[in-house]
Amino acid sequence: MKIILSFDVEGDFHKYLHSPYIWHKLEKLPNGNQYTYSKSKINAFRNYFKWRLNNLVKPYASGSQGLKRVIEFLENEDIPASFAICGYLYMKNKQKIDLSMPWSILRLKKNHYFWKDKYPENFDFSKIILAHNKNKNFDFGLHGFVHEAFPLETSETMDKILKLSRSSAKELGINLKTFVPPFNMAFNNNLKEVITLLRKNNFSCLRFIGEDNFFSTFKHEPASKEIQKIGGVNMVYLSASLEGNFNEKKVLKVISKIKEAYNSDKNNKNKVFCIMSHDYTFENTRVLELFAEEIKKLQKDYNLEFTNLAKL
Repeated sequence: MKIILSFDVEGDFHKYLHSPYIWHKLEKLPNGNQYTYSKSKINAFRNYFKWRLNNLVKPYASGSQGLKRVIEFLENEDIPASFAICGYLYMKNKQKIDLSMPWSILRLKKNHYFWKDKYPENFDFSKIILAHNKNKNFDFGLHGFVHEAFPLETSETMDKILKLSRSSAKELGINLKTFVPPFNMAFNNNLKEVITLLRKNNFSCLRFIGEDNFFSTFKHEPASKEIQKIGGVNMVYLSASLEGNFNEKKVLKVISKIKEAYNSDKNNKNKVFCIMSHDYTFENTRVLELFAEEIKKLQKDYNLEFTNLAKL
């Protein structure tokens, strides 16, 4: 079974761009979440302020520090991984794309780039990428532009995000192939449109966790599945999360899920266990160290192979 570490790289955007799911009521499921759309502004504001409080109380890495730590650890351990980076962070000379963000409220609604003066331009994402873009273990992909809800934008805007990000990455020697949508929102009743745009812009892999129906009810339930191919795009289903601020119990739960997925069909070489992480949660690499140790133990009895999204 293949294991993929898939990092969503957004730097400090998590401080400024709230989730579109503030408009939803969240119900915890045994293995995931159910989202139910609510028109209630009270519900949206309540979720918004919970998000703001969470950013204040949780210790997070700033800027590119999380990405640096993760890359250095994985290189030392010779472990492949995918890094989906917001298109804005690929840019040497920053540009704006006009976004609609119909789900946004307060400061973000008034100005989608209100954070620009607060966002240090010297975050060295491009330097990190240039320093590691020759490492064949690593796949540098795309994570939206500035962490917008990609499929809620117009077709023209989605196309512009893919094109501009692709050209910016090319300046750093990166040929973008993989797309990981912000908020795990890959498509919103517009699967065919999104796939067509990805292929038009030469993307060949999409990480997803089902299809949103933003103005209704939908579920996000991680699972280990075989790769699907739709319209020439490899569809890789999300299997679990592994964040840098997890405790040991949560890390071991991911290990248990890997064992469970493997044992459910030992002969399935096409099965993928894709693990999501966020760069800013890694104040240190303690979680990755524990995870790598546990995987090495498993590999004595389990045929597990690390790879990245682009190699599938």
